[in-house]
Amino acid sequence: MSRASKITLASTIISKALHQGPIKDAQRQQEKALRKKLLVNQQEHEIQQELRKQYEQLQPLSGQTFTAEEKKPEPEQS
Repeated sequence: MSRASKITLASTIISKALHQGPIKDAQRQQEKALRKKLLVNQQEHEIQQELRKQYEQLQPLSGQTFTAEEKKPEPEQS
């Protein structure tokens, strides 16, 4: 191989590597942002589950849905 072809090959390889750097960096940043978002969502979900448990202890759910037209049944008094 001649000196000129070696220089051309080396410069081509280097420019290709430099071109791939920002592309790989953008992918890494996107993956990192996605992992962070998933972690925040998971933490928020856990907080909501804890709050639901606390509120169910204070005010148990009956599973019934009432509309404005329906009258809520009176609780039985003993």
